[in-house]
Amino acid sequence: MVRVTVTRFVTPLVLSLASVSAYAQEPIKIGIIEPLTGPAANVGTASQKSLAFFIDQANAAGGVLGRKFELVSFDNKASPQETLVQFKALTDQGIQYIYQNTSSAVGAALLDAVTKHNNRNPDKPVLQTNGGSVEPSLTNSMCHFYFFRFYPHSDMSLMAQMQHLKTNKNAKKVFLLNQDYSFGQAVSATAKKLLKDFRPDIQIVGDELVPLLKVQDFSPQVAKIKASGADTVITGNWGSDLSLFVRAADAGGLKVTFYTQFAGAFGSPAAIGNAGNENILEAALYQPSIAVEQGNKKLEQLYLDFKKVSGMDLWFLHHKTMMDGLITAMKKVNSTDPNKVAYALEGMEIPTEVGTVSIGAHDHQSVQPLFLSQFVKGAKYDVEKSGMGWKTILRIEGKDTVFPSTCNMKRPPRT
Repeated sequence: MVRVTVTRFVTPLVLSLASVSAYAQEPIKIGIIEPLTGPAANVGTASQKSLAFFIDQANAAGGVLGRKFELVSFDNKASPQETLVQFKALTDQGIQYIYQNTSSAVGAALLDAVTKHNNRNPDKPVLQTNGGSVEPSLTNSMCHFYFFRFYPHSDMSLMAQMQHLKTNKNAKKVFLLNQDYSFGQAVSATAKKLLKDFRPDIQIVGDELVPLLKVQDFSPQVAKIKASGADTVITGNWGSDLSLFVRAADAGGLKVTFYTQFAGAFGSPAAIGNAGNENILEAALYQPSIAVEQGNKKLEQLYLDFKKVSGMDLWFLHHKTMMDGLITAMKKVNSTDPNKVAYALEGMEIPTEVGTVSIGAHDHQSVQPLFLSQFVKGAKYDVEKSGMGWKTILRIEGKDTVFPSTCNMKRPPRT
């Protein structure tokens, strides 16, 4: 009888301990929603491989709170509609952390879906981290407690470009060419405003929007730019819309300086090649030559390790920043509860290999140093076997890229 009583008393305890142990071993799942097929697959696949690399690094260092991370991939084909389908599949699996990088239209659709989901399920919220949807409204008018952006929005990148343009006396006539959706429209609008503020002497001789990832021949646009007499082009184009544009400019004998935001993103350097020699400038938070220029052996080794594992050049360094931020927040609150983690991320300062990244407490927008770099021959690292690399010509501190925020965030109760 005593034996039975003891058995009945011990068994639930053993089961409870087993459950705790099983939970401790259960991985923290991060769902990544990216275009893994379709016209933007080169960017989405590179984003996926970059995050997988940094998750592997985090797991090799012990994970967090006795648990490892697991990456679960979802293919949205760069479609906002397909993104919603994949988000449903993700939440059906109980995943509470999302990373998404490619396309502002996708980022906005996902943010809306996350907001609605969290309103319906306040006890099981999803936290959305973002690394490349750079349309400014996502952390302004659309800002949300469970959305964090780890990359500068397009206005901030343009502000960095202006720090160079304001002293570039060779720039006298500017043509704006951008993609016809929320991001490209924002680049056009802000560029016009900033040019008026920083270089009122510059003449804007053209402003055109093109369908997103639809144009196969940019020679008509090149002809317009040549006819306008422009010496400078400001473009937020990415993917094939950038590489085909630059190559058409080279073939058409158009001699201009391109101010870009994504010329270093995967696929673009190889596609642009010699056509971009010394006439492509990019405002970004990282490029491979920074480590060499600064003598930063740790950062250089990170680049080499990623290239060895993935066969790609590192560009998405901010994926590491996001992982470092999540791990720091989880340790701080001793929990993986998205509500607690989100509150811990607010106002956080994250040290990185290229400078401190600050997460806005009011809008969850990251602020960090940016580098304006030139696409050149002779760099130590030949990016994407293009025969070309990058050279930094200007470092812009984060404080010099900040815009007033219009965010009016509503915060949920702390759990």
